[in-house]
Amino acid sequence: MPLRMNLSSRFPLVGLLIVSAALELGLNRVGVHLVSAEDSSSLLYRFVDRGGLFVFYLTGLLALAVFSWAVVVQLRDRHLLDLPGRMAVTVTAALFLPLAAVGLFVRLPNLLAPHLNSSFLLLILALVLAVMRRPVPTRAKIGLVYFALPLLLHGYWLLTQQLVAVAPTGRFADLPARLFEAGEHLVVVGAFASFLFYAPFPRRQAFFEPIPMAVALLATGGLAVATQYFYAPTAQAAYYGLSINLPPPSLQGGIHLVAFFFFVLTIGTLLPVPGASRTTAQGLLLLGLSGFHLQLPHQLLLTQVALLLLVRGALDGQGASSTVREGIRPLAPPTAEAWKTFFRRLSTDIGASQPPEVVLLSNEGTQVARLRTESEGLPVTLRLLSRGTEVLELELNVGQVPRLPATTTLLRRRGRRGRRVPDGAGPRLPVFDPQFVLRGGAGQGADHLSGEELREPLRRWVHGLLGVWPAEGVQYVARPAADSWPVPLGEVAFSAEDASTDELRALCELLCTVARRAGVRAGA
Repeated sequence: MPLRMNLSSRFPLVGLLIVSAALELGLNRVGVHLVSAEDSSSLLYRFVDRGGLFVFYLTGLLALAVFSWAVVVQLRDRHLLDLPGRMAVTVTAALFLPLAAVGLFVRLPNLLAPHLNSSFLLLILALVLAVMRRPVPTRAKIGLVYFALPLLLHGYWLLTQQLVAVAPTGRFADLPARLFEAGEHLVVVGAFASFLFYAPFPRRQAFFEPIPMAVALLATGGLAVATQYFYAPTAQAAYYGLSINLPPPSLQGGIHLVAFFFFVLTIGTLLPVPGASRTTAQGLLLLGLSGFHLQLPHQLLLTQVALLLLVRGALDGQGASSTVREGIRPLAPPTAEAWKTFFRRLSTDIGASQPPEVVLLSNEGTQVARLRTESEGLPVTLRLLSRGTEVLELELNVGQVPRLPATTTLLRRRGRRGRRVPDGAGPRLPVFDPQFVLRGGAGQGADHLSGEELREPLRRWVHGLLGVWPAEGVQYVARPAADSWPVPLGEVAFSAEDASTDELRALCELLCTVARRAGVRAGA
């Protein structure tokens, strides 16, 4: 069974890591510098210093544990990343993890520091390229690339400081510093544009809910007041904590405030929604807490955990067939009584004169529902293979279908969702409709499918493979997958008395008409 659970619910230390990272930011990166500027011998300074050292190691250990487990969860589910993506992430994570783990406890030698930075950059590239290969929303792909870009620029700048051999010379000597400044600007703009990448635009009313809006306004107002009246300590806190140069109150400072407002608003909007939205919000929050310093191992681990959460949020929100939209409680599959009720109504609608025979089998979330009835004397068998509220396969037989291949087959070139339908066996017969492929054995005609009165019903109702055995039976097989058409499985699960039988009735009537034209007799 694939691992499709939320990472935060699977491993609850993510929340503890966020709290620890916030304390580490406030005590270790900001508090020590601000308090020491006043009195390094005071009781407050000793408390901040020792408390900051404690949360420093705690954050590093938590980040190491969450990162290790997040990589394992990401790689175990083969439905998330394809094989090349999993291999790239595995190799780069194996290069990065040991160096980061050792760097939490001892200072890495100058010889190994560039390797830690290089493996950090390679892992970012592997995650981005792996997500680019998956069918995730385009906004999420652009957002991941955008947030990875300043990290890559910072890593390149740091690499030129660690290895003189890769540093440009001559007129390009200042290129790494310029790229570092560009990365800092991209961080600010990225905070502003985060709502474009991750805000729930299909639910605009949720985006402007009062609580997230009030939190964003209060946080931005507090930052504006601090910048206006306490600019020096606020600028120091931004520099030491996040490695961001906060400008004085001005138009440029206003841009920083607007960016901060939308960043907080995006997180506040996504965080209350369980599933992919909450995972994305946690990733954005950790990305902000890790800062742009990106030289200490625990900050590199925090950044990688944040990127993994963004990746997982994008993959979980891709709308896979086994998931439902966020905020909507999934329906349970139809019960045996619901199937009996629905099949009784269907039998009545197709003119059955005898009570239907219903068989239901269930195993590990998969159901097989079978209906045996008759329509105008012709035996009709309907078999549905489903999982949850999705039909995996529909098989409708009229008459007695032998084990031999069908004499004549009719199938669409493409199904309802535009996918190419697997071709059938046998030589092609003259095309009577460009939407279909008609095949039959040598010397076998297809008059039973070529009638003018059947053209429109075939175009409307046949989206799978239709096989005909003259004088024996007719079979229709389709694999509806996500939309479950023509079986309203969600309606059957919700209310079998009111579920629509129109599509199945029309399909049964069409197959009965084809069966009569093919010489299938009543009672066959």
